[in-house]
Amino acid sequence: MRVPGIRAGLVPERPDRDVGDFLEGLLARVRGWRARRQFDRIVSTIDEAAPTSDLAHAEDRDAEIDRLCDEARAELAIHGMRGPALAKTFALLREVAHETLGLRPFDVQLFGAWVMTQGKLAEMATGEGKTLATALTAAAAGLAGLPVHVISCNDYLVERDAEAMRSLLERVGLSVGCVTGSNDDDQARREAYDCDVVYVTAHQLAFDYLRDFAAIGAESGFAKRIRRLENMTGERRLKGLVFAIVDEADSVLIDAARTPFVLSRSVAIQHQEVLLRGVLSLAAGLDGESDFESESRNFRCALSDAGRAKLEGLYETTLDEATQAVLHHPRLRAQWVERALAVLHLYERETHYVVHEGKIDIVDQPSGRRMPDHAWDHGVHQLVECKEGCAITPRVEPVARISGQRLFSRYLHLAGMTGTARAAQDELARVYHLDCVVVPTRLPVRRESHPPQVFVHAKDHWSHVLERIAELREAGKPVLVATRTVEESESLSAALTGRGLSHRVLNASQDREEADVIAQAGRAGRITVATNMAGRGTDILLGPGVEELGGLHVVSIELGESRRFDGQLRGRCARQGDPGSFEQILCLEDGGVLERLPHWIRARAAQKCLLDERNRSVIPITLGKALVWFAQQAEERRSAQARRSLVRQQREWDSVLAFAGPQE
Repeated sequence: MRVPGIRAGLVPERPDRDVGDFLEGLLARVRGWRARRQFDRIVSTIDEAAPTSDLAHAEDRDAEIDRLCDEARAELAIHGMRGPALAKTFALLREVAHETLGLRPFDVQLFGAWVMTQGKLAEMATGEGKTLATALTAAAAGLAGLPVHVISCNDYLVERDAEAMRSLLERVGLSVGCVTGSNDDDQARREAYDCDVVYVTAHQLAFDYLRDFAAIGAESGFAKRIRRLENMTGERRLKGLVFAIVDEADSVLIDAARTPFVLSRSVAIQHQEVLLRGVLSLAAGLDGESDFESESRNFRCALSDAGRAKLEGLYETTLDEATQAVLHHPRLRAQWVERALAVLHLYERETHYVVHEGKIDIVDQPSGRRMPDHAWDHGVHQLVECKEGCAITPRVEPVARISGQRLFSRYLHLAGMTGTARAAQDELARVYHLDCVVVPTRLPVRRESHPPQVFVHAKDHWSHVLERIAELREAGKPVLVATRTVEESESLSAALTGRGLSHRVLNASQDREEADVIAQAGRAGRITVATNMAGRGTDILLGPGVEELGGLHVVSIELGESRRFDGQLRGRCARQGDPGSFEQILCLEDGGVLERLPHWIRARAAQKCLLDERNRSVIPITLGKALVWFAQQAEERRSAQARRSLVRQQREWDSVLAFAGPQE
């Protein structure tokens, strides 16, 4: 692959492309299937190109590896990342990995790396060695002379993978950089981005890209476009968007794409605390049945005519003169009160945010992780701080913004890897023009999946969950229980404590311990409670004697918003040929996906319920499967629509404000 502009001193990136249609997704499926059929041929080609004999007879092994690396650089520069040149490179990297890491890549890892060098998305099951496969891809691209960004979900994975793969990459002459939120030094970031291979989170990458854009300054649209092409060594952090490898690609490209990246700056507001306390006081005096309507999905509240009339009365009778002076404008007052109503009634502590060290940290809903660098806009974050009695931070206003879809589509070469991509492969093909290729597992999968159990009432649901956990604990099996929210994990923890069942909790409040807690979840008799995707990317090794007991048992007690979430949870067990089991214990009153089903569907399902041996109302298995399928299909459609709306909105802004250039 040749990238025009690098040698000429330009900063390369791909122009924005249109989103594909249904045909794009269909063709991507065909291309992915055809690529999957090349597994044996690719592996055989790499085996035939192995430099084993050259290295075995070399007097100076290090010098021979250096010579082979130089030879690989030359061949990749001439032929690109394909054919015999790429096969020889992977054969060499296999030997170097064995020498530096003590790990000899398996055939599935080599094939996964080959898939990514071709600009595709490799679906590898959990535990199959995605970290090493990603490093092999980065090494091949680096030897081809391409600057590489390896993009992960969080700082822990970035630091862990960069250090774990550093010896391999440096042995073939590539420099390794690492960019995390813990290092704000501007010069250190520039030096990291100057490296051949940079490990970085999507969050840090996006905001550094926006900072580069904002640093161009207030110029005309044409001048701004010209300056974006220049290699502004003293101003830019990133040196272009050339080659990206996205780890946990579905999480980064799909789940996180529902919210745009917004670069903000602090704005001083006079009498901010008086304003916040005043609108919260007014909102507290309004009645949800008659004064306003709420839309929980979009976190919005709208005042009714009766509510607006009541608001004016409260304004005149309950606020002191100083607060009235701040809120004197009726339209401004109504807007702020509607935000305050949403904060009071829709933004829930331990679900949408947590209070951590006296600050409000937003909780990422798909992963259950804290996002300490994020803040709600339009004063909502400050209202939450005031509501919780925290120190009120300055209000922020947007300086630049970009959607994940637009940012990652600008890479000249985009590739990725995940354990669950097929459920979203059509969207990945249409938005990012990525084909999904399923990589076979190295060993047969030994996972036992139980049909979902759907209870009608929450009390029956919780009773069965606790009994099931106690039963598994008594048998000595390790249990990983997945919840959707921090609040649910804390509730389950309290219930387990009440029954005398010792356990570990992993949620947004303890994410520093994430890897350690998850890594030990496979020990005999261990009970681990985790929110959603917490600990994703960390291996769970079975303790002594656990394999004979059937391996790790994963229990999901709330339905995920997508089939991919369930697939990710399912993949926490039965890794690398180990045994394992998975079951879902769900409830129609779970407050999540199932409760968002139309009322008449839930009512009809409840009428069909059966009674188990303890007189608990449970939905028949076949009907329960249908409810799960229907609920997730509806939720996936809504989420996809939200992401499409985000892309459409940004394009509309570009059209309306075309004279100013792209509105990042």
